[in-house]
Amino acid sequence: MDIKKTLSEAAAGGQEAADRLTETLYAELGKLASKRMRGERSSHTLQTMDLLNEAMGRLMGDEKLSVKDRQHFIALSSRAMQRVLVDHARKRNADRRGGHRERLSLESIQPEAPVPKDNLQVLAEALEQLERIDVRKGQVARLRLLGGMTVPEVAEVMEVSTNTVDRDWKQAKEWLLKSLS
Repeated sequence: MDIKKTLSEAAAGGQEAADRLTETLYAELGKLASKRMRGERSSHTLQTMDLLNEAMGRLMGDEKLSVKDRQHFIALSSRAMQRVLVDHARKRNADRRGGHRERLSLESIQPEAPVPKDNLQVLAEALEQLERIDVRKGQVARLRLLGGMTVPEVAEVMEVSTNTVDRDWKQAKEWLLKSLS
């Protein structure tokens, strides 16, 4: 299946294309959503399938969606899921504006580990700020921390060398440590 063509057809409202896409990537995206939800609190009101459906709805509703390949689509899906969770956390915490925020330590976050549920919004805001300063470093940090991707996977998605990803990741961690302390 040509994922780029199928995505274009699905984004244009083609239900058959959306169904083919869902069937093809369902298991992989389901695992990604499940991994994301394991890092959330047990009383979370979103279920794994709700997260997957909301993220896919947002992706398919984006008329500017441009996908290079399967790996790129998975990375975009991961980011869409992260945005759904951040939006959900913001909505949940809206009544606590001005409240105490717990400090976030990057040492407590490993790329393979889920982001601590109380710190997701703080981390997302820091990543957004980093992306405004340096887009590539922000994307590397987002894919490593929230996407759970390895250096080679990030390099492939971003079409840069692993050395570039290593360098950007090191600098992004340093910036985030300063920003979050």
